[in-house]
Amino acid sequence: MKKITNSIIAALAVSSFAFGGGDIQPVEPMIQTPVAEASTPVDFYAGVGYSYIYGEQNGTDMDTHGFTLTAGVNFNPYIGIEGRYTANVSDISVDGQPDNN
Repeated sequence: MKKITNSIIAALAVSSFAFGGGDIQPVEPMIQTPVAEASTPVDFYAGVGYSYIYGEQNGTDMDTHGFTLTAGVNFNPYIGIEGRYTANVSDISVDGQPDNN
């Protein structure tokens, strides 16, 4: 019973702040000025990447080098187009010897 009484007293004490006295000031009308919309430019980006790939399977070591070109356009924060091109710049070498097959 004491918990219920304390809970009711706490709820009434907290809610009484919402009914504080004083005069309410009238709301002044907001003056709206026309704002010129700024055109968002198209965002273009480009990038270059390098990769080194190394793998080992059944005691055989394989490695190669590659590069990636990336370019894209963002029309807005939600829509864009991107293209990528990836290629090896060296032959795949197995145990240090290039594969010429």
